[in-house]
Amino acid sequence: MDSQGPAGRAFDAADLIGGEDHDFVVNLYLAVLGRWPDAAGYRRYLDAVAGRPERRLEALREVSGSEEAARHGARIGFGNGPAVPPGPTRVLAVTLALRTDWLQAEVARLQEAVGLLGGAGFTADLIESRDAGLHFEMNALRREVAERLDGLLGPPNGDAAAAAAARDAAVQAVSRLVVDYAGDLVAAAEARMEARLRAMEARLLALEARRGG
Repeated sequence: MDSQGPAGRAFDAADLIGGEDHDFVVNLYLAVLGRWPDAAGYRRYLDAVAGRPERRLEALREVSGSEEAARHGARIGFGNGPAVPPGPTRVLAVTLALRTDWLQAEVARLQEAVGLLGGAGFTADLIESRDAGLHFEMNALRREVAERLDGLLGPPNGDAAAAAAARDAAVQAVSRLVVDYAGDLVAAAEARMEARLRAMEARLLALEARRGG
């Protein structure tokens, strides 16, 4: 998946070095390059940081210094002191924000692509159907996360410290679910849209061929 997300955003380096190795690589690409990692890049950086969290900052500096990162325009603040990885609650918040922004950018990109094929006669229905499907899936993701947290945390017991620890444990437990589910729904939505666009393109080419003949 090479689609570009929103450019020009600013991030603290520390916010991007938390989570599991998989989370780090995906967040790295979404934040710095604005796209989902390609297979080769994913494997390269996953192998580089697997079990070695101290290498994450180096990987972040490498990617943020690339020409692609400069074209995308995201700004990464490294600061002067050591970068302290965020806790699981912050990791989940950053992960959800990055994937939601990217999903919204995908909707806008696909709307533009469909608009270029406006002569097909049914673009409005296609856009409405696709947008409704994506919004439904994003809302389902939020509900599932909330339900998992409620189930893991249970009723409050009045102990603030224990409640905070339980919440961190719950967030850590569901964060990988969020990442995988978001990636799966985006991949499915893109595959469906790609097939529809190809069918529309073929139909337009056939119409043009008949007119030309």
